[in-house]
Amino acid sequence: MKLGRKKNKTVENIVLCDGIEIDKSFYYIKENRLKTLFLKGIIVYLLTMGSIGCYLSAVDIDFSAPILNMVIFISAIGCAFLYYNRIVENVGYILLFIVFFSTVYIFMDYINSGFYAVVNDTIEQASTYLDLEGVRTYNERISDRYLAVTVSMCFVGIVSNILLNVYISRRMQYMVAIPIVITLNLIPIYFELEPDTIYTVMLLGGLSLTYVLKASQHYRVRSNDNMYLMDKKKNVKYAYNLKSLAEMCLVAFIAVFVVVEAVAMAFPKNSFNTGYIRNQYKERTMETVSDVISLGLAGLFDYYPNTGGLMSGRLGNVNRVRLDYNTDLTVTLTPYSYDTLYLKYFTGGEYLPYQNMWQYDEQEDYDAVNKEETEALREAYEEGREYSARGTVIVDNVEAATGNYFPYYSSDTDNLSVMGREAEYEFYPEFYGTDIKIESNEDLSYYLEVPEVNREVIAEFCEEAGFSGSDSEIIQQVVNYYQENIPYTIRPGATPRGNDFINYFLSEGRKGYCAHFASAATLIFRYYGIPARYIEGYAISYDQMLVSGELDEERSYDDFYDGYSELGETAVISVDATDADAHAWVEVYDEDMGWVVVDVTPSSGEEESGDFWDAFQNILDDGNQSDDTETVVERTSFRIDDNILTFIAILLLGLVIIALIVLALIYLIRRITYVIRYYKSGLNDRLIMRYSAYLKRMTKKCPGLKTSVNYRQQINYLYENEVLSGDDESKDRIIDILERAGFSNKMINEEEFKYVEDILK
Repeated sequence: MKLGRKKNKTVENIVLCDGIEIDKSFYYIKENRLKTLFLKGIIVYLLTMGSIGCYLSAVDIDFSAPILNMVIFISAIGCAFLYYNRIVENVGYILLFIVFFSTVYIFMDYINSGFYAVVNDTIEQASTYLDLEGVRTYNERISDRYLAVTVSMCFVGIVSNILLNVYISRRMQYMVAIPIVITLNLIPIYFELEPDTIYTVMLLGGLSLTYVLKASQHYRVRSNDNMYLMDKKKNVKYAYNLKSLAEMCLVAFIAVFVVVEAVAMAFPKNSFNTGYIRNQYKERTMETVSDVISLGLAGLFDYYPNTGGLMSGRLGNVNRVRLDYNTDLTVTLTPYSYDTLYLKYFTGGEYLPYQNMWQYDEQEDYDAVNKEETEALREAYEEGREYSARGTVIVDNVEAATGNYFPYYSSDTDNLSVMGREAEYEFYPEFYGTDIKIESNEDLSYYLEVPEVNREVIAEFCEEAGFSGSDSEIIQQVVNYYQENIPYTIRPGATPRGNDFINYFLSEGRKGYCAHFASAATLIFRYYGIPARYIEGYAISYDQMLVSGELDEERSYDDFYDGYSELGETAVISVDATDADAHAWVEVYDEDMGWVVVDVTPSSGEEESGDFWDAFQNILDDGNQSDDTETVVERTSFRIDDNILTFIAILLLGLVIIALIVLALIYLIRRITYVIRYYKSGLNDRLIMRYSAYLKRMTKKCPGLKTSVNYRQQINYLYENEVLSGDDESKDRIIDILERAGFSNKMINEEEFKYVEDILK
């Protein structure tokens, strides 16, 4: 027999004890490397196909099972074969990545569309389960979604095979495999979606095989095909055994199949769902999960609850406006105009740059909403002038912030709107042609202030837009420019730390919701010498009144309205205002009419994006989602703001804590297993277990012990290095007891056990 490598020429028989040796020929027992790698490729295939199949079948997504199985099987076996030897491994991975990324580039559109199809179907299932409405979906470019899903999942499977192969084929790291193949499948599990049995068996079977092989040590892959290996210190190490590997794979897979089928028979889906009761922990998480489904990861942070993104002048710290569509106010009134009903809550006078907020306007006289205008309109009504009127609005505060929600123009400032109570406001509406003229003594210079840090950006913006003309012309030009050039979105992304809200919106963000448009417009108007101030409140359109309003037949029209009405005599209605109706607008000062409403927010829908690679940014920024309108593709630069970094840091910290807990549990389980095994064993095994633990401790202090391969050599070493002390008779007795305990069928007695145990303490 050839000894092969040079170092093996010095291999000798290994002496276990007197008269017992291991023949050196066992070093040259070989296994079939390709067959072993093939079996490991099967395990990787089971894990990947089981994971993807479970998800797709649970969410009920159509795909080509034969093609997907074939691609994942071939790639799994191919990845496993990369460990045939070092050259194949090093060169193979390089070629694999070159081919993989080249193919990804070619099939990018199919991967994009297939990925979005899976996401859309998942969102649809989640929306049904959580009873969500108005959840938008991603745009799918490829009309044949069956093919797109199949192609996309093929590439997902290849990526999974590459990852799993690193941890499975060589090291059988089942603790790493579990999160890779299980994590995404927690989504359908959470929504009580059941996968097909075959994929469940494949997934659980693959995990079981990984665990069994890890525990049995029948998996090691080295540079040669030897079943047993010897390290530089001549220690014998077991590598793998093909026959044992195959037998354990078969037994484990059959066991998993039997268990899955038994559970399916014992707990049929219909009967299980009928008796299923959600636990309290799931109930507590459902609101958060709803946010994540609707908003992406930003549903976990960066939102203003129940306010439509409005927070009494505070701006900027929001990735996405979270809307719950629950009723904030119930407003009872008689419709009198086609115009929007504005309920004024907050007035911002001074803008604080970089603090990103509007200071409460202390100059406004809160004896009335726009006091001079209110008094002039009341006087016109009392004198019976044309186009004058008086109305009443009742505001029932369901769950909005405490404050006043004034209709234009009212003097009932004492009627505070408190949650759970109604507040009644008398007001005097203004119509085109109303015969009033305002003569104000108010200092309007306060409403012309533009912070110096905003002036340059506003000047550049206005020059680019080309605003010019009279006050009314400039106002209309700003409204038109917003409508045509800056899209409205409730997913604007948070203003980056260290940036000013208005400057960032005008120069870089270039998209926003009402607070963005109203804040910037207020300073733009001031820049042109038009007195302006920032307003927050609720806006209820005439169409909303018609669609959502409910007739209140118990109330009389005459009790709620008197005077001119564009609509003629109508009726009393009640309409709900939700956080979707929370709004921001601008008031500008007209020399004749006083403070008037200017609503600059565009009426356009959300922007869209359909690129696969931008999806990573979309996830962090809630995703640029689309509806069924024409697709608009826009490439954006990838940027992660501080809030995302904070989230990632917290996530990593959580993972570290989880890892520490897992390690602690593993250690605890091992200790418990050791104790159970110890007390179930006889005296021989107990003594060997005690001695093994002692030897492990001593090896750390005396590295030379590693070269001692049997009890005699180890005890002699300990005596020679004065770790143990005593005469030769004591030493020989310890060796004799250990060899009988380790190799003899006869049980040692209690006195011998105690003798060695006391010495090893």
